Amino acid sequence: MKIKCRVFNCFSAVILFALSCTSETETPKPKCGDWIINQTDEDCDGMDFGSETCNTQGYYGGTLICTSTCKIDYSNCENAGICGDSIVQGGGGEECDTNNMNGNTCESRGYYGGQIDCTQNCKLDLTNCSENGYCGDGVVQPDFSEECDGNLDPETISCEDMGYYGGEIFCKDDCTYDLSGCSTWGRCGDGFIQAGAGEECDANNIGQSTCMDEGFWGGSLQCDQCLLNTDQCFVPIDIAAGTTHSCTVDSNGDVWCWGNGQFGQLGHGLDGTGLIELSPQKVIMPNNVKFNQISLGFIHSCALADNGTVWCWGAGGLTGNAQYIEDNYDPVLDQIANAATPVQVDTPDTVTDFVKVSVGYYHSCALDSQGKIHCWGLNNLMQLGQGLSSPVSFSATPLQVAEPYIGTGNYKDFDCGPAHNCAINTDNEIYCWGHATNGEVGIDPEAPFSPAFPITLNMDGMEIENLYVVPQPVKIDGTIVSVAGIEKISCGGGFLDDDAGGQKFHGHTCVSTIKKVYCWGSNNFGQTGNTNSGINSHHSPNKVELPWIVSNFENLTTGLGHSCATSFGTGWCWGLNIIGNLGSGDANLFLTPYPQVIKKTVPNQYFYEINSNFMHTCSLGRDRLWCWGNGTNGELGNGYRSYHYEPQEVSSPIN
Repeated sequence: MKIKCRVFNCFSAVILFALSCTSETETPKPKCGDWIINQTDEDCDGMDFGSETCNTQGYYGGTLICTSTCKIDYSNCENAGICGDSIVQGGGGEECDTNNMNGNTCESRGYYGGQIDCTQNCKLDLTNCSENGYCGDGVVQPDFSEECDGNLDPETISCEDMGYYGGEIFCKDDCTYDLSGCSTWGRCGDGFIQAGAGEECDANNIGQSTCMDEGFWGGSLQCDQCLLNTDQCFVPIDIAAGTTHSCTVDSNGDVWCWGNGQFGQLGHGLDGTGLIELSPQKVIMPNNVKFNQISLGFIHSCALADNGTVWCWGAGGLTGNAQYIEDNYDPVLDQIANAATPVQVDTPDTVTDFVKVSVGYYHSCALDSQGKIHCWGLNNLMQLGQGLSSPVSFSATPLQVAEPYIGTGNYKDFDCGPAHNCAINTDNEIYCWGHATNGEVGIDPEAPFSPAFPITLNMDGMEIENLYVVPQPVKIDGTIVSVAGIEKISCGGGFLDDDAGGQKFHGHTCVSTIKKVYCWGSNNFGQTGNTNSGINSHHSPNKVELPWIVSNFENLTTGLGHSCATSFGTGWCWGLNIIGNLGSGDANLFLTPYPQVIKKTVPNQYFYEINSNFMHTCSLGRDRLWCWGNGTNGELGNGYRSYHYEPQEVSSPIN
């Protein structure tokens, strides 16, 4: 009998094949387990799976398993995943699976909105997204910050439309403008000044320009749409000289001071022995307050605000504010702290507003809108004008000046000297009170029935005898001829060492009409303009012999021993010239009763508003300030500590 053999596959590493032997006449019966798919109910048999694999069943990998019943087991395939199992198999090329978008949204795919879907083959369906648009679809969608989309039509949008002066504009891949081609041409706001395009400045770049170049005194230039804006520039509108310091009010309502600040009289927050400022320093202004007029004394300063209030700073006891004095009194040192910034003066209940303030050595006065004068501070020489019925040595707050001995006290102007005051009433009558020894109040203190009486003054432990005072306003007798009335009044004077080693108190007063100036009081330096050198004092108005070329006067001021007036931008001074008080430039002239023209040191130099105190004078010119005389405390504001016989320009401040 012949034997046939058939070779079958085998998995054993040792057994390489198996031999099945049958007789030629015998056919094996098909069955599950014979490793051949030979029955209709067999899906597989052994390793025979026909053409089936995990992949043909939609899975992404794995190995088919044939069970003992010749059925396919897909468990190994399932581990590899299939589209529809809600798990995203990226290795199988899936972008999503049923409701699992794998973190994808329309927005994450670059669209501006919509609902993303998943197809049956696990691919993202962006149909709903596209309806909301995306950068690159050729449609500009400004609601989603698109400035452009695709190529730009230069007739629709240009560099010039974007504020540039030329160039070509493009659209970037993120649908925003590419302005690199424009920027080389420049624009307003790029920080570079394109003068050829009409720019004067750009952003914070104002080049070399200053407020002074634009004709102002100080301040900071601003840039507004590439044109210079001078709103923060300013010019001085009022000037005041103190004993050793000076101040000005600018057109913005701010105050600037320079010189001696020992008692806080500069108002910039500092005080102390040796404090000297050689150039203007800005006063720390009260909130929502603007000043329009200022006056200075020995150790304090006062200013009038545009709301009718008065503010003072410097020596704390002279601020006119009772609460400040109470709060800042040191019982151990028995003194009041200095006020290095402005303090509001108490306004009396009867006063609605003040219209002028003036300061003496240790006292101050203010005129209210009803024509009454109110004074505060020291009253050792009756400078507060309270009369004998209400004697006080000092008042912390304003007291109304008593009515005149004879006449009416309805005043329209006034001025404080170091220790006397004079005022003009609405009838153009002059009234004065306070220190009267030299005739500065317009009377002879030793004449019969004189309202003046003698006192002895104690100054720093030294007694000064034979001083006369008038305790309340007295009318000046004398002829002052003026058709239009009295224009200006000024009170000057002060203490000066005498030949005997003591101190002598000087005082004089001047008034101006349209064409004349009259002075009275001390004349030992020629300050009343009397050419008779033998007359040391005048008890009634003396007409000053002014130059024939002067036809009109706009302003008037008095210092310790000199007087000055201005006319059409030219200034004239007479009296003591020991350290350049007259500003004439003549260092060899010690004193003169004849008006000397103030020297003009630069072209187009003018002198309008003018103010003197003690040994220096300052004048407001055409948007400039000039000072001369004593500057050893920096009161000239020119950056130096020295005196000058001719006007020095005050340094321009910068905000």
